[in-house]
Amino acid sequence: MELEELALRGVLRHLGDRPRHLPIGINLSPEALLRPAVFDLVMDHRDHGIGVELTEHAQVTDYDILATATAQLQAAGILLSIDDTGAGYASLRHILKLTPDAIKLDISLVTDIHHDPAKQALTAAMVTFATRTGAPLVAEGVETPQERACLCALGVNYAQGYLFGRPAPLPPTAHQNPKTSENPGQPAPRRCQ
Repeated sequence: MELEELALRGVLRHLGDRPRHLPIGINLSPEALLRPAVFDLVMDHRDHGIGVELTEHAQVTDYDILATATAQLQAAGILLSIDDTGAGYASLRHILKLTPDAIKLDISLVTDIHHDPAKQALTAAMVTFATRTGAPLVAEGVETPQERACLCALGVNYAQGYLFGRPAPLPPTAHQNPKTSENPGQPAPRRCQ
């Protein structure tokens, strides 16, 4: 069994441990998603508030097959995000070919963005693209108030990172009363304000 499938099974085993209103983003490579066992497992949990964050650290050889698979996920109500945009082989191609529900801007473009005009220019272009395509842009790895302020000024409406909270285990009562925890598990993207 591949490592990604093993991790997926581990996450899915604990879906009931989290408050139902909190979605879970599951990182999968295109290769893993296209494996029938993995694809079927994701589809079997479509009613459990999961989303697929498609990583882009490996080259895709057949976008038609991948686009068909991701369209089936989306038709079943599973949200599709392109993860780590700007970090790997083909994030822009992923975005153009797969029509994601959200685009996640890689931490490498976010770190110290307030000091880097080139990162700011690229992020501004991504904001325009995301706005025109209707896919929210989420900045990953926001760690400082300065990064957050710069991203907000550029029009990035959603962010996640250590500035907002660190990953933590769910409290034992989190699934019973969602108001008992300020930081249930991996912090969800926050609205930029």
